[in-house]
Amino acid sequence: MRMTADTFEGGVTTPRGFRASGIGVGIKAAGLDLALLVSDTPATAAALFTVNRAQAAPVIVGNDVTIGSRCMVTQGARVGDGSVLGEGVILNPGIPVIDAETGDEVSRGVVPPWSIVVQAGRARTFPGGDFTLPCALIIRRLTEGERHDKAKLNDILRDHGVAT
Repeated sequence: MRMTADTFEGGVTTPRGFRASGIGVGIKAAGLDLALLVSDTPATAAALFTVNRAQAAPVIVGNDVTIGSRCMVTQGARVGDGSVLGEGVILNPGIPVIDAETGDEVSRGVVPPWSIVVQAGRARTFPGGDFTLPCALIIRRLTEGERHDKAKLNDILRDHGVAT
């Protein structure tokens, strides 16, 4: 893997208060193919993940959001303020977001503010057999403004049988 510290006039870090880094992770045959952009102050984030003519809808991530490792948030998905995505959550406009308390589908690809969400699956029957399709499961709603205490979050996840 190759990381870069190159700067470019007119690049994403031209506005003050932004930092960026790029790394080659093997998505493309050669060169940098994954970027990280960080704001030094609170900011609303939106991103496009393609340079194709048919561009994906922006991903919107609210303030005070925690996103666990190996999550995929793509193609116009939205994560509300203060939410926590557990490890490996897949979120896009085709993924149902389900409330564990009620079993109701609250949206597709949109995590409501102040929600703790884990990756889950819903059983579906097809002519070829029974299959499990991915969904994002809201296991707890936080009080607006509630801080993310990592030890408390780990306890909540463990209480629901989620590896931490």
